[in-house]
Amino acid sequence: MLDYYQIEYPTFDYICTVKISNKTWRHLRSHRLNLVSDYLGFNFNHHNALQDCLACSNLLIKACLKEECKTPIELAEHLEIGVGKLFSKGYKPCSINGH
Repeated sequence: MLDYYQIEYPTFDYICTVKISNKTWRHLRSHRLNLVSDYLGFNFNHHNALQDCLACSNLLIKACLKEECKTPIELAEHLEIGVGKLFSKGYKPCSINGH
């Protein structure tokens, strides 16, 4: 849509909640949002944009609490997850241990 309306892309950092759940709850067989949310006791309507956002937020908060980190950036550093970045003309993916 941004291209269609010729709107400049925003620049922002991001962290992948799948990577966070992989590093935080290694014992889980799958790290799909609905399965991790079930494990954390968070019920939501999967594939609903608002509900998925709330589930991701819940996952991030629970991971920060479990790992005793005060911010998502501190959590990423603690888990050795590289922060991704979206910018005009592209993006840098979120990574685990530089991969």
